[in-house]
Amino acid sequence: MATTPVETPNSRMFCGECGGSYPIPDLARFGSHFVCVNCKPAYVQRLREGVQPVGAAMSAVRYGGFWMRALALFIDGLIMGVVTVPVAVLVVLGMGGMHFDPQNPDIGKILGLEAVIGVFGLAVGLCYQAYFVSKKGGTPGKLVLGLRIINAADGSNLTPGKAIGRYFCYFIDSIVLYIGYIIAAFDSEKRALHDHICGTRVIYK
Repeated sequence: MATTPVETPNSRMFCGECGGSYPIPDLARFGSHFVCVNCKPAYVQRLREGVQPVGAAMSAVRYGGFWMRALALFIDGLIMGVVTVPVAVLVVLGMGGMHFDPQNPDIGKILGLEAVIGVFGLAVGLCYQAYFVSKKGGTPGKLVLGLRIINAADGSNLTPGKAIGRYFCYFIDSIVLYIGYIIAAFDSEKRALHDHICGTRVIYK
């Protein structure tokens, strides 16, 4: 249930209908419920029809669940794979293929291939996260499922720098049996470890 916010020049709050973040003066209050100017007409109409009681307890934010987030990661992996796999094949072919002699392996060649492919994959991931999360509010995998990544403090989009930092935190999630991801299934706000570290939330748009 919403509480009366402490207003400061930069105070923002979520609209209880669309979940968007707005300055408090731009929100209309109905009991304990706050509604933005875009959602207000439909909300008022429901009040008039008796469908929606004033101050009804509606969640201002609906968090993306563990399985939906896992599906989003899978979709993003497929999308990035479309870019990285062909390049990886070209790199392998360009460096003489994968015909290593098992009796006399060229360790330097193997490590070189792995390094080039790894660096390229990391670069693609960084650009993918920085652009989509900061400009669009989420990766294509999340957006197609109706999810959005926000700063927990004010509901705004992440900056490119914070999006990159959040991406690096994925590696921390994976260190011990992917527990950093799994905790989202048990967290009250469906936060993975990287959400705790970066102060972010994944919500439905």
